[in-house]
Amino acid sequence: MTKPFFKAQCWVILAFFVALFDSGVAQAQLSLLKPAVQQSKTPTAPTDTEFRQRAEAQFAEARKMQAESRLEEGTAGGEALPARDRQRILDRLVVAYGERLKLLDQIDSLKKPNPSGLSRQSLIAEFSVPPPFAAASVDLLRDELDTMRERLANLQTQLHTLEVQKSSFLEAQRRYGEAYRLADDRFARAAGSSDAEKETRARKLAELRVKLADSELSNLVLAEDATREEAKLLSTDIAEFQAVVTRAIAGQALTKEALDKQKLRLSRHLSSVMAELDRIVAANSKRTNERERLAKEAAISALSLADSRRLQFLDTQIETDRVNSITLGWLQHPWR
Repeated sequence: MTKPFFKAQCWVILAFFVALFDSGVAQAQLSLLKPAVQQSKTPTAPTDTEFRQRAEAQFAEARKMQAESRLEEGTAGGEALPARDRQRILDRLVVAYGERLKLLDQIDSLKKPNPSGLSRQSLIAEFSVPPPFAAASVDLLRDELDTMRERLANLQTQLHTLEVQKSSFLEAQRRYGEAYRLADDRFARAAGSSDAEKETRARKLAELRVKLADSELSNLVLAEDATREEAKLLSTDIAEFQAVVTRAIAGQALTKEALDKQKLRLSRHLSSVMAELDRIVAANSKRTNERERLAKEAAISALSLADSRRLQFLDTQIETDRVNSITLGWLQHPWR
């Protein structure tokens, strides 16, 4: 089977989004004022180990800020509302960084042999010998192919969903970036005034929102690339599986042992059907006799309410028995 492999270009894209966060929002703002020559430098793509270490450090730092914020929230006083907003953003930031680590684990798992892949290899190995092939083994092979196709369809749906979500994440990033620039301007104008402390808190809150938007967008890119890579690998496996299935169907044969098992199963099936049919016929005969008695009484005098309801029930049940009998008759001869 094809071993998973991620192209280096994927990590360049991911490094770009992470670099936005790691450099700090303030540095990102200052970079707009630097000469164009400095801005044209391409960030170096980190190794897998460096990328994970950076993600773990971001997660640990967010957890630390989250804990400190909870301690400060109790002493916020008149600034309780901004403090609660900050706490909510930090909570979401911790979740986002935790999700990034899970996505990295998912990407790592794609690079390693997985149990399902090993199972498929062993299943295909059964058909490496010349035919004939057991019909039961061919059925297992076809079932696995159907499962793989269903998984691929789910992955394609996920990719479509992520693509739709990306536009809203990009818009959030743009909106929070603009809000930060406005907060930064107010902070600069308030230097030395009575509003300096208030604008400082507002600027920090806006900075956290930008970090959250960047981290969520980065996670979406990771999820999209991981899903696309899994779909690509699965498509290759499906093509290989389809070739084996085509060959297996052409060379399948029903052995005497398998045929005997099928006969035994069919015999038990017919016995069960016949027993159920006999039960229905016997019960239906009793209900028919009871209905005829009630019908005769109804012709002589009005029935009581209970007898009228009983008569309606018998009519319904007799019709149900008739339909069930027809169905069981079909099951007695499934080859018709």
